[in-house]
Amino acid sequence: MLKKLQRAFASALTEEKTSDIAPLIKGKIPAENLLAIYRNNSFAALTQVLQLTYPVTEKLVGEGFFKYAAHEFIQNNWPKSGDMDEYGENFSQFLDRFPPVENLPYLPDVAKFEWVYQQSALAENATALAAEAFLELKSEDYLKIKLQLHPTAKLFSSKYPIDEIWLANIKDTGAEISLDSGGCQVLLLRPETRVMLHSITHPEYVFLESLQAGAKIYKAYEAAGADFPLDICLERHILNGVFININ
Repeated sequence: MLKKLQRAFASALTEEKTSDIAPLIKGKIPAENLLAIYRNNSFAALTQVLQLTYPVTEKLVGEGFFKYAAHEFIQNNWPKSGDMDEYGENFSQFLDRFPPVENLPYLPDVAKFEWVYQQSALAENATALAAEAFLELKSEDYLKIKLQLHPTAKLFSSKYPIDEIWLANIKDTGAEISLDSGGCQVLLLRPETRVMLHSITHPEYVFLESLQAGAKIYKAYEAAGADFPLDICLERHILNGVFININ
């Protein structure tokens, strides 16, 4: 009975089908009017959540169009949790299939980047390993150990220069970014209170992605390629505070 009622209420909000739920709502104001008010307030609140999560995406298309896209998204993507920080994860996938923005092929990746950025910003904090923790390791140790990445360490890759597009718009620099300038691989990390962007090479991306998936160092090294400069990579990311544990 409860699930049936929940489905009826959801239909009233997203599809404006009030016939099943209206008879259960009593009062001086018609049920359809009350549901319309609740519906409008809900859509407005969820649109604001999306605006906060995807500010550059909104800036690129304009507020009016963004609200239109958000409305179309919300209709088929009602929150599954009361935690609004979890809402909108698949907005980039929606944009990738949204005909009105097909002439902006980079836009879904901008939204994807903004979601990854938020995940880094909201991830729990942790103490990074000091460089001294690696001094006792011997060469043979690298065959059996794993490195655990910082909870705020997130990886992003695109065939477009999304990091440059995002920075130019979030800082309002007015810089013109050419889509032909190449793609990007980015490590996002929040060592303290601010998310930092680190441009990395494709082999570095593969190496860190493998470690994040639980691979041992030597397996991650093999995945990165024979010419991968392991020592340089480890030194860089140790100094940046990317690792929190040696297993």
